[in-house]
Amino acid sequence: MGGIAEATSKLRDKRIRRRGIDWIKLTYWPLWLALIFLTVVRAGGFKQVDFLYQTWHGISVSCLGSALLALIIVAIVVALTLIVGRRAFCHSLCWISPFMIIGTWIRERLRLPGLRLRAAPEKCVSCGACTSACPMSLDVQETMVAPNKMTKRECVLCATCVDACPTEAITIHFEAARPRRISEDRRNTRLQHRADGEDSRED
Repeated sequence: MGGIAEATSKLRDKRIRRRGIDWIKLTYWPLWLALIFLTVVRAGGFKQVDFLYQTWHGISVSCLGSALLALIIVAIVVALTLIVGRRAFCHSLCWISPFMIIGTWIRERLRLPGLRLRAAPEKCVSCGACTSACPMSLDVQETMVAPNKMTKRECVLCATCVDACPTEAITIHFEAARPRRISEDRRNTRLQHRADGEDSRED
């Protein structure tokens, strides 16, 4: 679906500015999971797991009904991209996106190794090339590079911003999470509290 949305965006390359659209998929996703769970329960649980169920030599479009369903989904992807903008289906209706969001959240909380964007704000010339190139319509320059916070919920780590940056202010690496940095204000506050505690003990 992402490939179809990307190809369609060449016909109408419009950035999505209304971020509320991202919450549509997060709203219906729990209902979708609940429906699957209830269906499994009513069927008496899982009897077997068949990864090639209703496929023909690995091809999932094995009958006319499957072909019509696939065409309907493709039509929705294309229509949303043409009407709303870049990857509108990914923003609003993609049922895989919440899994990716949850996976990224778990990775960051457990500080696991993985693909990560890295920024060098001092190299940024504020040309906006990264923001213009982002297929997910993220404001990469202002909300990611400038504050040096390169993890975003809707970022798919496609590295398009890396290719677009003329000064190599953005790079991508497979690495472990870096230690959390304490802000200068918090560091100064902690030092001040420590100094005050030492003074009180001396008194």
